[in-house]
Amino acid sequence: MANNLAEHAFEAAWTRSQLELRYLGVTPQSVHRFQELLSYMLYPNARFRPSGERLSRNELNQQGLWSMGISGDLPILCVAVADETALPLVRETLAAHTYWRMQGFRADLVLLNQEGAAYDQPVRQLLLQAAQAHSLHTGLDTPGGVFLRDWHTLSEPQRHLLLAASHVVLNGARGRLARQLSALPGTVAAPVPDRRPMPAGEFPPGDLPFLELDYFNGIGGFSRTEREYCIYLDGTKTTPRPWVNVIAGPQFGTIVSESGLGHTWYGNSQSNRITPWRNDPVSDAPSEALYLRDEESGAVWSPTAQPCRDTAPYRARHGMGYTVFEHNHLGWEQELSVFVPAWRKQQGMAFDSVKICLLRVRNSSGRARTIRLFGYAEWVLGANREDSQLHVRTWLHEASGAVLAQGPWSAHYGTRVAFAGMSPQPDSYTCDRASFLGRNRHYGDPAGVRLAELDRRIGPGLDPCAALTSAQSIGPGETGVFLFLLGQGADREECARLLEYYGSAHAAFRAESSTREAWQATLSPLTVRTPVHSVNLLLNGWLLYQSLSCRF
Repeated sequence: MANNLAEHAFEAAWTRSQLELRYLGVTPQSVHRFQELLSYMLYPNARFRPSGERLSRNELNQQGLWSMGISGDLPILCVAVADETALPLVRETLAAHTYWRMQGFRADLVLLNQEGAAYDQPVRQLLLQAAQAHSLHTGLDTPGGVFLRDWHTLSEPQRHLLLAASHVVLNGARGRLARQLSALPGTVAAPVPDRRPMPAGEFPPGDLPFLELDYFNGIGGFSRTEREYCIYLDGTKTTPRPWVNVIAGPQFGTIVSESGLGHTWYGNSQSNRITPWRNDPVSDAPSEALYLRDEESGAVWSPTAQPCRDTAPYRARHGMGYTVFEHNHLGWEQELSVFVPAWRKQQGMAFDSVKICLLRVRNSSGRARTIRLFGYAEWVLGANREDSQLHVRTWLHEASGAVLAQGPWSAHYGTRVAFAGMSPQPDSYTCDRASFLGRNRHYGDPAGVRLAELDRRIGPGLDPCAALTSAQSIGPGETGVFLFLLGQGADREECARLLEYYGSAHAAFRAESSTREAWQATLSPLTVRTPVHSVNLLLNGWLLYQSLSCRF
């Protein structure tokens, strides 16, 4: 019975697909092209978008589309038509648009009439007839429908906005869809040269110093010496759900989990996310990450349990205003402190809009070695990455080697500038996420950490991210210090000030100390003593800290 039902379902689906093809008057080969074009609508890239120089001309945000009758809430496919030779492409895109709608995908199709001035406007009439013939399912001038717009009646800023907001821009002068979708040769970055494997047993196992914890539950407990909650992850162990620390001031903050660097925001944690908030309580997928690479062996891992985990144990210590990650691997002892710098003032606490990742790396082997750090962050600069990524612009801050980014699509925060910096100054970088992650790769094994150097791609029109890398040679028994800074300023000048002020190890150590002291001074005046130790642990600092950091 079950087999008969399955066969009936497949037969019904096949019959439906044949009827759809006959209704649209297309072949299976055409549908394959429609699906390929759909991939560029879902994951836009530079191949079918305007050049970076043209994208940089746009100064308007989503509200500028409203005057053209387009909401901007749906992906936009724009077809530029100058004469009648483009009509075959127009018919193909209209069929693709209808096919997508029948499959449940909604998009706005904009037919941009660029014909020269004429009294009768024959191209416009042909475009209108073609659009009306395919408007049964999609409609005209409605969300998810077809929009016929005249290039010459649009102002210059409107033209720049429409092209910049389009996920795909097709030009009728370039021929049919099959020709425009034909593959283009790509370039492959050079991998790092082969390295010798580490001799077995050369380095001690990566055990962490033992900590006595109160109310230890097998994964975490309260520290007896510091006001910290410590989480111990051994082997492949994870927490049932992400156990996070909200580190925030009135305007700027970050959420750090026990496994990774979480995400960061400024002003409003919903409408101005600097990096994505995945909102996945199971996988805790990262949007910011640090990677380490041993330059002798080529081994790659992360100082946090995500995204590139090795078999040695990790420990996260959530404190008040900071989180510390501990990990030892291949003779490298790592301690990563993550905090938002704060200091005490008469009227309360003051914060700067920068997230500091302070990484101490000690070489516990008997010889000098070199280690490389990769810092990675995905840009949102708005509410959702899917809406804002088309409009993010990146450029290099020459003095510090940092990457700056701006997202003008945001109505309230579009003029602000975000930054990602590193110390020592990075020797290469990329602002293209597709380049750093690589094709069919993932955060746990990105292509960029296997390359000799990053490709230095920067500017508008990329899959926006910030990836920086820097290396240090560290002698036996010595400790090296790396910094990764992430934040947002009102303009480039404020970003430069923050990068200069916090861009040295000495400044980061000073900021770490002042941050702990400021939180301690703020929380310590209230002390409660009860006969129950667990109640004392919660009331003396933790609940007050969580209320202040999360809500105020």
